[in-house]
Amino acid sequence: MAASTPLVSIIIPVFNNLQYTRGCLDAIWRNSGTVPYEIIVGDDGSTDGTREYLLELGARVQPVLHTSNTGFILNCNAAAEQARGEFLVFLNNDTLPQAGWLEALLEPMKDPGVGITGARMVWPDGRILEAASVVFSDGSAWNVGRGEQPNQPKYNHVREVDYVSGAGLMVRTSLWRQLGGFDTRYCPAYYDDIDLCFAARRAGYKVLYVPFSWIVHFEGVTGGKDISQGVKRYQLVNKGKFSRKWAAELRRQQPPSPGNVARASWRGTGKFVLWIDHMLPVPNFNSGCLRMNHLMRTMVRQGHRVTYATLVGTDPAADLYPLVDSELRHAAAHDLHVPAQAQRTQTEAQFTPAHAVDVALQHHLLHRAQAVTRGLQLHALRVQGAAVPLAADQHLPARR
Repeated sequence: MAASTPLVSIIIPVFNNLQYTRGCLDAIWRNSGTVPYEIIVGDDGSTDGTREYLLELGARVQPVLHTSNTGFILNCNAAAEQARGEFLVFLNNDTLPQAGWLEALLEPMKDPGVGITGARMVWPDGRILEAASVVFSDGSAWNVGRGEQPNQPKYNHVREVDYVSGAGLMVRTSLWRQLGGFDTRYCPAYYDDIDLCFAARRAGYKVLYVPFSWIVHFEGVTGGKDISQGVKRYQLVNKGKFSRKWAAELRRQQPPSPGNVARASWRGTGKFVLWIDHMLPVPNFNSGCLRMNHLMRTMVRQGHRVTYATLVGTDPAADLYPLVDSELRHAAAHDLHVPAQAQRTQTEAQFTPAHAVDVALQHHLLHRAQAVTRGLQLHALRVQGAAVPLAADQHLPARR
């Protein structure tokens, strides 16, 4: 809700395209819940009535008006100087934030080690535009999940990532000011959001992708899509600038290849763990679930990536997932649909090692996953080398 003492300052840089700005503002007012926020719109010398429209809105928005087109980066930096919130959100005007988007970006910030959170960006038809992105060793970027359906579990868990899109990005105001905002070497636009995320990580903060924040993005309304002309050409120009600035860090990134996207899309340093149970570990359901919940939280705190396979139905998240405590929902754990052969119609004894392999293959975990079955009745999995028990205080060895 709009507030005189905002917790969040929403910053929208605009240049013309008034119809999109109207839609974006309407979506913010409709879908931002009870989070106290202010809206700051930086107008870059629009000539289509945008300036007049913003002035008509009165106290509902704070306009920062420029007489000429200064470009995305300078526009954002100037608008951010007026911000009063503890957190900044940068939002493109060709976006439509969906219900709960702002609360979802804010929740991981309860952890003081998180500096930046980013939304799941989708096209108007619902397909994924980007579920965060990876940066390869040559400085090129890859949108994770682009063109795919959003209901796949691999895109539905919070994870630490290389960078999130500046079209829907939240950053601590203190960190923003510490870093000096978007680096002006990239003016007028492009690679500024990637650079900010790398700088935040260098400063000791995490950058998280938050799939519970949905933003529809029309993409390319202002900058276009042809990288050979207009503002969009700076995407190639700034790739070189970025690569030179972050040369040392890029040497630690994955080589550019579609085959490296899955590995590069998670920046964690722990083990990959495949966890198979008959239902989600809802802590107040029964003592077994409570115990599994604590065990999983221990693994997450140790920095391991937990892939959770549940045997309850084809969509276990539909009824039970909201009851799982937020520490698990907003950490490295994610629930996973199991193969059709192992759905509710099958008994636990029928969930064989072959099915576990099927699950593992889907997530590229076959050669590094550990199936945790302590306390479960999945006797068919208890074959030599297929499972290892893990006590609550036992640490997995570091990944080599």
